[in-house]
Amino acid sequence: MSVRGIVKENQLEVFPFILKVDRYTLALDGLQGFDQNFKYHVAAIKSPIPFRFGVNLGGNFDDWRWKLGKAKFKSTKIPLFDEEIDGLRLNLVSSIHNIFDRGIEHAIKRNEEAQQAIEEKKAEVAYSADLTEDLSEKEVKELEAAQTE
Repeated sequence: MSVRGIVKENQLEVFPFILKVDRYTLALDGLQGFDQNFKYHVAAIKSPIPFRFGVNLGGNFDDWRWKLGKAKFKSTKIPLFDEEIDGLRLNLVSSIHNIFDRGIEHAIKRNEEAQQAIEEKKAEVAYSADLTEDLSEKEVKELEAAQTE
């Protein structure tokens, strides 16, 4: 399992990744705040249930809530940010090594440019870390029927 993320504004943004467990294939992404608050979305891409659904998790570790919703991801073709994150990592390492030669302003500028590349990729693939809408009444009934089987 490989998980990628970026720390920005006192929170870790976890970019989408795939997790396979038994008969389930899940796609996960979300936000983890340093104040222990979190918002995650788990999309069931493949499961014994006959339709795709998602679970929105939110709150903090002492008081968290979950709610069924629509799956944000429909297949294992999720948006990847590998190149942008690798570029950010290289820029950060380079900036740290050169901070005394070029100054902190240069390091900050390089970091902002790399973060802008990630934001542009998000816009290009229409990616958002927001949670998803609720299931329709029909989907809720199908899920309840699947639970009783």
